[in-house]
Amino acid sequence: MRSQRPLFLFLVLCLSPYPVLMADEHRQLASHVHGEARLDIGIEGQDLVLELESPAMDILGFEHEPASEAEHKKAHEAEEQLRSADALFTLPENAQCKLTAAEVKAGGGTHEHEKGGEEGHRDFDAQYAFRCAGGVPGWIEVRLFDAFPSLHRLHVQLAGPKGQKSAVLSVGSNRIEF
Repeated sequence: MRSQRPLFLFLVLCLSPYPVLMADEHRQLASHVHGEARLDIGIEGQDLVLELESPAMDILGFEHEPASEAEHKKAHEAEEQLRSADALFTLPENAQCKLTAAEVKAGGGTHEHEKGGEEGHRDFDAQYAFRCAGGVPGWIEVRLFDAFPSLHRLHVQLAGPKGQKSAVLSVGSNRIEF
Protein backbone atom coordinates (compact mmCIF):
# COMPACT_ATOMS: atom_id res chain seq x y z
CA MET A 1 0.00 0.00 0.00
CA ARG A 2 1.26 3.45 -0.88
CA SER A 3 2.10 5.69 2.07
CA GLN A 4 -0.55 8.25 3.00
CA ARG A 5 2.10 10.53 4.59
CA PRO A 6 2.16 13.09 1.71
CA LEU A 7 -1.63 13.36 1.82
CA PHE A 8 -1.63 13.83 5.59
CA LEU A 9 1.00 16.57 5.23
CA PHE A 10 -1.15 18.18 2.53
CA LEU A 11 -4.14 18.04 4.86
CA VAL A 12 -2.20 19.60 7.73
CA LEU A 13 -0.82 22.39 5.54
CA CYS A 14 -4.17 23.17 3.95
CA LEU A 15 -6.06 23.21 7.23
CA SER A 16 -3.44 25.21 9.13
CA PRO A 17 -5.18 28.59 8.56
CA TYR A 18 -8.40 27.25 10.10
CA PRO A 19 -7.44 27.93 13.75
CA VAL A 20 -7.12 31.62 12.93
CA LEU A 21 -10.18 31.79 10.69
CA MET A 22 -12.36 29.68 12.94
CA ALA A 23 -10.91 30.36 16.38
CA ASP A 24 -14.26 30.37 18.14
CA GLU A 25 -15.29 27.01 16.69
CA HIS A 26 -11.90 25.49 17.53
CA ARG A 27 -12.23 26.69 21.12
CA GLN A 28 -15.50 24.79 21.29
CA LEU A 29 -14.00 21.66 19.72
CA ALA A 30 -10.97 21.75 21.99
CA SER A 31 -13.28 20.92 24.85
CA HIS A 32 -14.69 17.46 25.24
CA VAL A 33 -18.31 17.94 24.16
CA HIS A 34 -20.66 14.99 24.28
CA GLY A 35 -22.83 14.62 21.20
CA GLU A 36 -20.25 16.33 18.96
CA ALA A 37 -17.41 14.95 16.87
CA ARG A 38 -14.94 16.23 14.28
CA LEU A 39 -14.28 15.01 10.74
CA ASP A 40 -11.34 16.28 8.68
CA ILE A 41 -11.44 15.51 4.95
CA GLY A 42 -8.46 15.77 2.62
CA ILE A 43 -8.54 15.25 -1.14
CA GLU A 44 -5.50 15.13 -3.39
CA GLY A 45 -5.68 13.62 -6.86
CA GLN A 46 -7.43 10.27 -6.53
CA ASP A 47 -6.77 10.03 -2.78
CA LEU A 48 -9.44 10.82 -0.20
CA VAL A 49 -8.64 10.74 3.53
CA LEU A 50 -11.17 11.06 6.35
CA GLU A 51 -10.09 11.56 9.95
CA LEU A 52 -12.73 11.22 12.65
CA GLU A 53 -12.41 12.17 16.32
CA SER A 54 -15.24 11.50 18.76
CA PRO A 55 -15.69 11.23 22.52
CA ALA A 56 -16.04 7.60 23.55
CA MET A 57 -19.30 8.49 25.30
CA ASP A 58 -20.95 8.93 21.88
CA ILE A 59 -19.51 5.69 20.54
CA LEU A 60 -19.73 3.41 23.60
CA GLY A 61 -22.06 5.09 26.07
CA PHE A 62 -19.20 5.37 28.59
CA GLU A 63 -15.80 7.07 28.69
CA HIS A 64 -13.75 5.15 31.22
CA GLU A 65 -11.49 2.26 30.34
CA PRO A 66 -13.57 -0.88 29.87
CA ALA A 67 -13.71 -2.77 33.15
CA SER A 68 -16.20 -5.59 32.78
CA GLU A 69 -16.35 -8.30 30.15
CA ALA A 70 -19.49 -6.64 28.72
CA GLU A 71 -17.68 -3.29 28.40
CA HIS A 72 -14.69 -4.92 26.69
CA LYS A 73 -17.05 -6.62 24.26
CA LYS A 74 -18.87 -3.34 23.56
CA ALA A 75 -15.54 -1.55 22.96
CA HIS A 76 -14.39 -4.26 20.54
CA GLU A 77 -17.72 -4.13 18.66
CA ALA A 78 -17.51 -0.32 18.46
CA GLU A 79 -14.00 -0.50 17.00
CA GLU A 80 -15.20 -3.00 14.39
CA GLN A 81 -18.17 -0.77 13.59
CA LEU A 82 -15.85 2.22 13.15
CA ARG A 83 -13.65 0.19 10.77
CA SER A 84 -16.70 -0.41 8.52
CA ALA A 85 -16.28 2.76 6.48
CA ASP A 86 -18.80 1.66 3.85
CA ALA A 87 -21.50 1.58 6.53
CA LEU A 88 -20.54 5.02 7.89
CA PHE A 89 -19.91 7.01 4.70
CA THR A 90 -21.62 7.00 1.31
CA LEU A 91 -19.71 8.26 -1.71
CA PRO A 92 -21.08 8.73 -5.25
CA GLU A 93 -20.77 5.55 -7.33
CA ASN A 94 -19.28 7.39 -10.31
CA ALA A 95 -16.24 8.37 -8.19
CA GLN A 96 -15.41 4.65 -7.88
CA CYS A 97 -13.90 5.06 -4.41
CA LYS A 98 -12.44 1.98 -2.77
CA LEU A 99 -11.32 1.82 0.84
CA THR A 100 -7.56 1.20 0.99
CA ALA A 101 -7.00 1.57 4.74
CA ALA A 102 -8.97 1.99 7.95
CA GLU A 103 -7.39 2.52 11.34
CA VAL A 104 -9.21 2.98 14.64
CA LYS A 105 -7.62 3.96 17.94
CA ALA A 106 -9.25 4.33 21.32
CA GLY A 107 -7.27 6.55 23.58
CA GLY A 108 -7.48 8.17 26.93
CA GLY A 109 -6.32 11.50 28.06
CA THR A 110 -7.20 14.63 29.89
CA HIS A 111 -9.60 16.95 28.14
CA GLU A 112 -11.27 20.18 29.08
CA HIS A 113 -14.81 19.05 29.77
CA GLU A 114 -17.87 20.85 28.42
CA LYS A 115 -18.94 21.80 31.97
CA GLY A 116 -15.52 23.17 32.89
CA GLY A 117 -12.51 21.61 34.52
CA GLU A 118 -10.34 18.80 33.27
CA GLU A 119 -11.24 15.14 33.48
CA GLY A 120 -9.85 11.92 32.04
CA HIS A 121 -11.88 10.71 29.08
CA ARG A 122 -11.49 8.29 26.23
CA ASP A 123 -11.78 9.34 22.61
CA PHE A 124 -11.99 7.37 19.42
CA ASP A 125 -9.83 8.39 16.48
CA ALA A 126 -10.41 6.78 13.10
CA GLN A 127 -8.65 7.32 9.79
CA TYR A 128 -9.96 6.14 6.45
CA ALA A 129 -8.09 6.24 3.14
CA PHE A 130 -9.88 5.81 -0.18
CA ARG A 131 -8.62 5.65 -3.76
CA CYS A 132 -11.20 7.17 -6.15
CA ALA A 133 -10.49 5.87 -9.67
CA GLY A 134 -13.39 7.87 -11.14
CA GLY A 135 -12.12 11.21 -9.87
CA VAL A 136 -12.91 13.50 -6.97
CA PRO A 137 -16.29 12.70 -5.41
CA GLY A 138 -18.67 15.67 -5.37
CA TRP A 139 -20.08 14.85 -1.96
CA ILE A 140 -19.99 12.56 1.07
CA GLU A 141 -23.05 11.43 2.99
CA VAL A 142 -22.22 10.76 6.62
CA ARG A 143 -24.19 7.97 8.32
CA LEU A 144 -22.44 8.20 11.70
CA PHE A 145 -25.66 9.57 13.21
CA ASP A 146 -27.48 6.32 12.39
CA ALA A 147 -24.67 4.16 13.77
CA PHE A 148 -24.14 6.23 16.92
CA PRO A 149 -27.46 7.86 17.95
CA SER A 150 -25.98 9.96 20.77
CA LEU A 151 -23.89 11.83 18.18
CA HIS A 152 -25.79 14.97 17.17
CA ARG A 153 -23.30 17.31 15.48
CA LEU A 154 -20.28 16.73 13.30
CA HIS A 155 -17.84 19.59 12.70
CA VAL A 156 -16.31 19.07 9.25
CA GLN A 157 -13.22 20.66 7.74
CA LEU A 158 -12.34 19.90 4.14
CA ALA A 159 -9.28 20.66 2.03
CA GLY A 160 -9.36 19.72 -1.62
CA PRO A 161 -8.73 20.87 -5.18
CA LYS A 162 -11.44 23.53 -4.94
CA GLY A 163 -10.06 24.98 -1.71
CA GLN A 164 -11.12 24.75 1.90
CA LYS A 165 -14.57 24.44 3.42
CA SER A 166 -16.13 23.90 6.80
CA ALA A 167 -19.59 22.74 7.77
CA VAL A 168 -21.57 21.41 10.68
CA LEU A 169 -23.53 18.27 9.87
CA SER A 170 -26.41 16.85 11.88
CA VAL A 171 -29.04 14.12 11.71
CA GLY A 172 -31.21 16.15 9.31
CA SER A 173 -28.29 17.53 7.31
CA ASN A 174 -25.71 14.78 6.91
CA ARG A 175 -24.21 15.47 3.48
CA ILE A 176 -21.29 17.71 2.57
CA GLU A 177 -20.85 18.87 -1.03
CA PHE A 178 -17.47 19.88 -2.39
